[in-house]
Amino acid sequence: MRKVDEYVTYGETQAFIAGDSLDLPRPLAFAKTPSYDTAFTWSSWCMVVSTCGMSGFCPISLFCPSKVTSQMALRLKDDSIVLEGAVNDCCFHVAKSKKTVPLGKVQDVQLQEGCLETIFGLKRLMVETAGMNGPNGEPEIVATFVANPDLAAEALRHAVKLWRKGARSAPGQAPGMSREGGMKVLTSAEATSSRAAVLAAADDVTLKLAEAFQLASQNLLSPQDLDAVKDMLLAQLRG
Repeated sequence: MRKVDEYVTYGETQAFIAGDSLDLPRPLAFAKTPSYDTAFTWSSWCMVVSTCGMSGFCPISLFCPSKVTSQMALRLKDDSIVLEGAVNDCCFHVAKSKKTVPLGKVQDVQLQEGCLETIFGLKRLMVETAGMNGPNGEPEIVATFVANPDLAAEALRHAVKLWRKGARSAPGQAPGMSREGGMKVLTSAEATSSRAAVLAAADDVTLKLAEAFQLASQNLLSPQDLDAVKDMLLAQLRG
C-alpha cells in the first residue's frame, strides 16, 4: 500500500501550477479519496446482483476491495503521465497494469461526472490523446479515484502547456533553446555564443551591429560576445 507521505501535497501542487518549469524533484503522485473505495465496493456488489451472481467469482473486489484500489495511482512525471491500475480478474488474483502517456501526445484533460460519481462525490479525470487509444476509442487515461480532481486536472494541463512551450530544460539552459529527439541542449553560454556567430554572419552589417547592442542591453548577449561581434562586423566593413 502506498505511503501517505509519498503523495503530493496541496501546496506542492499549487507551487507547480504557479511555476514555469517541468524539472520535477520527484513525480507528483496525486492522493486517492477514501470515497472511491466505497464506490468501488458498491459497484462490485451491483455487478453481482445485475448478473445474478455470475461475477461472484471475484471475491477480492467484494470483500477486500482495498487490495485492488490500493494499487491504483496517478502520477505526473517531467515528461509523461502514468496511470497504475488493478482488477480482480479471477478468484483471488489481482492483475496490475501500468500505462504511460507522453506529455507530447496529450490533447486535452477533462473532468466528467456521471450518476455514480455524483452519488459518491467523485469526478472522472480523463486524459485525451490523438486517436484515443483506450478501449473502444476512449481516453487512454481515466482516473476516478483522485482526491482533488480539479487541482490534479489543472496540474496536468499546466504540465502539457509547459511541454508545448519547451520549458523542460537542462540546468543552465537558455530559454527557447531546448531541443528534443536526442539533439544537443545548449547552455546559456553556448546560446549567447551562437547568437554572436549568427549576428556576425549577417549581410547587413550596420543593422546587425545595432541588433547586437540591443541584445546586450537586454542581457541576452554577454559583454565579451558583444565585443567579438563588434570586431567581426567592423572587420567586414573595413574589408
